[in-house]
Amino acid sequence: MHKIPSQNNLIGWLAIGAGLATAMVFLTWWSTSAPLLVDHQKPGVVITSTRNAAFGNLGNQPTLRAAAATKVADQAVVGSSAPAPEGVQQYVFDYAGTLPAVDLPVLRRSTDLGAAALNATTRSAFTNLVDMHQFSKLPVQQILLGSSDGTGMTLTLDYASGTINMYANSPSVLDKMALSNTDESPSKHVLPPDETLIALANAFLDKYQVSREGLGDPVINKFWITQGAGVADQESALIPNDVSVVYPWKIHGHPVYDESGTAYGLYVGVNLSTRQVNGFSNLVPMHFTASHYDLVSDPDTILRVVHAGGVYNLSSQNEGAETVHVQTSAPEVAYIISRYQLEQNQVEYLVPALRFAVQAPDLQFYPKYIMVPLVKQILDAAQGVGTVDTHPLPSPALPD
Repeated sequence: MHKIPSQNNLIGWLAIGAGLATAMVFLTWWSTSAPLLVDHQKPGVVITSTRNAAFGNLGNQPTLRAAAATKVADQAVVGSSAPAPEGVQQYVFDYAGTLPAVDLPVLRRSTDLGAAALNATTRSAFTNLVDMHQFSKLPVQQILLGSSDGTGMTLTLDYASGTINMYANSPSVLDKMALSNTDESPSKHVLPPDETLIALANAFLDKYQVSREGLGDPVINKFWITQGAGVADQESALIPNDVSVVYPWKIHGHPVYDESGTAYGLYVGVNLSTRQVNGFSNLVPMHFTASHYDLVSDPDTILRVVHAGGVYNLSSQNEGAETVHVQTSAPEVAYIISRYQLEQNQVEYLVPALRFAVQAPDLQFYPKYIMVPLVKQILDAAQGVGTVDTHPLPSPALPD
């Protein structure tokens, strides 16, 4: 027998219908007007302190464990003192100056975008269709907002990583902010001035009122040069069709970099063929928990990492290879981003670090920067798997 819905159930279904109608109106408005992106939390950098070493052993990293296994496997194949082929060079990196004192906490970013309230609303809304309480341990992972015809902008709210991303579905709806007054498309050997790309990105963020709290001055991510084989002349590099303008996170007055030394933060994509912005990624609420850890200040320990080319540099010293000394600049106090650590999820940690710029633009197969995390647990773990040499440092080759 068909049951007549009770008054409470009827009210519940009316509420659901009203919510869906509101969502449809919102999506229509989203595709036809300039929306206002405002996180449910107040914009701005919020740092909450907790007890020392609250995040556990930061040296317990899968990367370091994998590095140990790789090193053992390599040594089993070639041996630790395999003679190098004729003409092979090996690089060591030197810094002869003083090191800055660093007293910064480790930060863990909050990924909360309001998932708890959303989970409760979702479960109460569909109780009459399925017993949602049996899925209480399944949180909302992602919400996607976009127009039904596949045009306009799409906004994704990623509750697992705590990020907001936006991209264009069709080139026809991209903001038509030209890089110049000409209609000619840039060739693969022509990169517009940084100021032009940054102005384009700024205008896009201003249009959608995207918060820039906690972000530093924007830079262009020229990864095709940083990760290239020592390309000295930028005009000879193959410039990609899409370029990122990066607004690096800036915490305690210090920028945030990834493990390669590249700026990390909010990314705005610019398509050079269409001369249009195609969206942004990694917009996050700048809310952190701070915990102090023991930091390494001993110059010898830090310079051993620099000498090797970084914590994760596993290249062995080959007998007979020519040793080339490469100088680095004075270090910059910064934070290095670290993921998939401890909890094996997308939680991000900001670790105090020193960033050394390599002063050799033609150096092949090495990055432009050497990042040295200063947390003692991390450096101890690196030394334990042999990625940091424990032998005395040789005298640095000073520049002429």
